[in-house]
Order: sequence, then structure tokens, then C-alpha cells
Amino acid sequence: MTGNLPSFRQISYFITMAQTLHFGKAALDIHVPEPVLSREIKKLETILGCRLFDRSNRRAITLTPAGEAYFEQVRHIPSQLFDGQQAARFAEKTLHGKLNVTAALNISLLCPFEALFEKFITIDPNIQFNYRTQITNPETLQDIRDGKTDIGFFAADSNLTRLEGVQYIELIRSRPVAVVPKTSPLASKKIIHLADIRNETLILSDKEERRWLAADLIKEYLAIMPKTLPHVYEATGMWIPLLYAASGLGLALFFPVDETIIAPSIMKRIAFRPIAEAKPLPILAGYLEENTNPLLEKFLAHIKKNLDDIRKPLRQIRDER
Repeated sequence: MTGNLPSFRQISYFITMAQTLHFGKAALDIHVPEPVLSREIKKLETILGCRLFDRSNRRAITLTPAGEAYFEQVRHIPSQLFDGQQAARFAEKTLHGKLNVTAALNISLLCPFEALFEKFITIDPNIQFNYRTQITNPETLQDIRDGKTDIGFFAADSNLTRLEGVQYIELIRSRPVAVVPKTSPLASKKIIHLADIRNETLILSDKEERRWLAADLIKEYLAIMPKTLPHVYEATGMWIPLLYAASGLGLALFFPVDETIIAPSIMKRIAFRPIAEAKPLPILAGYLEENTNPLLEKFLAHIKKNLDDIRKPLRQIRDER
């Protein structure tokens, strides 16, 4: 790859600025003078060839569409670099064991199971987690059955067939929600029924495998649609449907997540509303019954002991809404 690339400093400054939308607050958070922050952001915009922030109103700075899209792509970079640092350190240690973990794409947004790893490592820092992501829930389950992973995290949607020899622990249950523009009349409803949205434009991911969370709900939705379907707007990526909903292009089907992981400029323009017909979707941890990894038995006991810690944050998020 050639060309001028942003530095990690510029990316981290941008992430902080995107989360605060205030140069003064962001500068305090990262302990640099405000002019330095402003200069680095401008350098980043020059490298990318686009404006990331709308500064026309100094008291109400917002992300531009380009800034919102860039934020969704780079916001995990600091944590990924930390994971790389940890992996390098492990290479120099005498390990007490390895645990192979597989998770379906984006499942950690529904269930904060990664906190289990962090807590488990504090018990023994010389344990290594090998983490990989599969696109779909059936692929994750198949990894478990084939012995490619010690434990997997996935959702038990209607397309998933439970396999013989695999044991399951239910972590939480999640329900799809409607994401509507705050300017929409639907935002004034406490609960939305499918009949309420039968004439609305529906925003879906462009990848069918990314629609698994709301797959059953989409089937019900299509069953009550008029013969002439309203426009279905396809969006690239996981978070872009929220951006489109915030822009007033239609209604997105999503799931309850912590609002702090969504760009503030998007969050202030959308409302999450429960859907009456939405069925609970179990999020499971699965493992092969005949697995002989001694670390797996300890980790399973750790999961069962800390189930309340997994469920409590999501209860708080739902209560706040």
C-alpha cells in the first residue's frame, strides 16, 4: 500500500473528537492544547481528502457524513492495537494454556462476553485467548462441532440447527428494535407494531448474512406487506443503516446496544423503539461435550459464576430507554 496514511495519533485524536464533538473537551481528554488538536484534525482531513467535521456552528460541531462513516471504520483501532500488543507479550511468556474462541460477526454488540475474557485473564495472566470471527451463526456452530474452536458465541436464530454433541449455555436474550428518525411520527410511539411500518421504507444491510438478527421479523414484515412493496434501502456495513435512519431515509431494524458506542451526531437524531411482534433471540455459548482442554472447564465455570455481570449492563441499557 502506498500513499500518505494517517498516523495513530491523528486517528486517536479524531475518535476522541468524534465522541465529544467539542474541541475543548476533547483536548482535555487527550491532554493536548486545543490548537494542537485542531491542527492534527485538519491534517487528517487533508490526508483523507474530505471534511470530517462541520464547523459552521462552533457551539454545535457535528460529524459530516464522511466523518460518521470514517468513525465507524476506525473506532476499534485502539483496542485492536492493544490486542496486538498483548499477543506479542504472550509470545515471550510461558503460557499456562490456550483457549480458542470463535464468535459470530457482531455478536459482542448484543452480549458483552468479551468482559469475561478480561476478568478471566486477571486470574492467570499467562492464559492466551485465540479469537476469531465467523460471518454467520451456523458457521460458528460448525467450528465448534469440527473441533476448530473450544468455545463459540452465537445467536440461536431460526436458521440454526443445534448439533448433536454440542452443549449450550444461554447468556442473554435480545429482541430486534426499530430505529426511526426522531422527526418521524413513529418516534412518538412507545411500542411499534409491524402494521405501523407496512408503508415505511425499510433499511437493511446489503449482505443477507448480516440480517440474521431480524431475519424472522423480516419474514413477518413481508407477510403483511401490500402487493406493491415500499422501497427497501440497502446499506453497506453494520452501522450505516443507523446513519441512513438518522438522515431520514427510512426505518432500520437493529438491536439494543449501549448508546455510547454510537456516534453522538447520529444518536441525537434517532430513536430506538421496541417492536411488539419481535421474538426474543437467545445468545448462546457453545462447546463440544468431548472437548478435553482443561482450560475450557475452568472457563465454563467462570461463565456460569459471572452470568449476572453479562446480563446486568444490558438490563441497565434497556431501562434507560
